[in-house]
Amino acid sequence: MRLIAVAVACAVVGALMSHLGLGVAVGKVACRVLSCTKCATFWLTLIACHALRFGCVEAVCVAAAACYCSLWAELGLVWLNQRYNELWERLTKGQG
Repeated sequence: MRLIAVAVACAVVGALMSHLGLGVAVGKVACRVLSCTKCATFWLTLIACHALRFGCVEAVCVAAAACYCSLWAELGLVWLNQRYNELWERLTKGQG
């Protein structure tokens, strides 16, 4: 019975979100958050910690640490991309 109540509640909420245009608004916010590596890492880690039953303070600390690590990973990827572009320009300089 509880499962049916949850399913009906989700159906009503989904229909209202669609009818009122909230789905589009949520999508825009999600796109904005997911376009930032650090933001996406923080929120996804926080959600995963919540799902794994971490405490609130512990989850925020783990999410902040993951966010910090993603900053350095992103900087490393930018550096590698610059090196690749320089190498590509040297290799294709004579062609053309």
